[in-house]
Amino acid sequence: MAVITKNNHYRFGYDHVNNCQFRRPEDSNYTLEFGKCDRKVLPFYQEALATARLVKEHAGTQQIWLSCSGGIDSEFMARCFLQEGISFKVLNAKFKYGYNKYDQEHLYRFIQKYNLDCTTIEINIENFLDTELLAYADATQSVSPQFPVNMKLWDAVDGYIVSGHGDPIIRRVPYTKDFFLQVQEKEDAIFRYFLWRGRDGCPGFYNYTPEILLSFIMESEVSRMLLFGYNARVSHIAGTKEIVYSKSCDLAKREAATGFEHIQHLDSKYRTILLERHSQASSVFKIPVNKLVDQLWPDCMTTEGGAKYLP
Repeated sequence: MAVITKNNHYRFGYDHVNNCQFRRPEDSNYTLEFGKCDRKVLPFYQEALATARLVKEHAGTQQIWLSCSGGIDSEFMARCFLQEGISFKVLNAKFKYGYNKYDQEHLYRFIQKYNLDCTTIEINIENFLDTELLAYADATQSVSPQFPVNMKLWDAVDGYIVSGHGDPIIRRVPYTKDFFLQVQEKEDAIFRYFLWRGRDGCPGFYNYTPEILLSFIMESEVSRMLLFGYNARVSHIAGTKEIVYSKSCDLAKREAATGFEHIQHLDSKYRTILLERHSQASSVFKIPVNKLVDQLWPDCMTTEGGAKYLP
């Protein structure tokens, strides 16, 4: 099997048989498991730098391509590779008619500032949705019309693809103090692409190792959210995530955008088509944060440190 995380620690599957298989029985339950950290966990930024170094090690002599959209996740990832002096090229999809112009502007300012080598592939979204979407979506059981666009982009180059995916989505159970990690089954289409192509890579930089995932949860801002977020009516991680990133990197503020907001009617149309074809692949896995920490926590660490802040 293609190597898609450190020791393939992140495993999805069904009914607790988690071997990254494709869905077959429609009534099976989508499940996930995570590997245990095998050393003491460093602060998040240090773990992000360590992840970049590990990716370089796993890539070997292959050209490293950072798949960058212009969003905050991919920029923070790229800054980690820059900080470590790791050679890479930027790979970017430019939508015809300027649909993703907003993200492009942020990306190009970043590229120019650091004089990065960037390959931009122009994609006619309307044409792609009409003629190529189903081939990618059926092969990866994607119920989103957006993920296959990334797959087409990655098909355009040889080498080791790194994607700023896998950042933990943490939400609060409404009207309670309980927070949980949420992973939608559709997101694993990104991982299935590498399995489908038999291609090693890093589909999710932010969950590539159990250490980077645990280190994020242990950050003081996240720990405070888990403890006091109920009092402030915090419902999800988004704002806290940006604060954590910005502690180490000077990231420009930006709105969340994909380009698809300009063609919402097409997104809705094709999302409906994909849901009809792969309706079973739209499950959601949830795990309480404290149980996730139990899975990740290394035997060599005591309960002091970040864990004492967890509910």
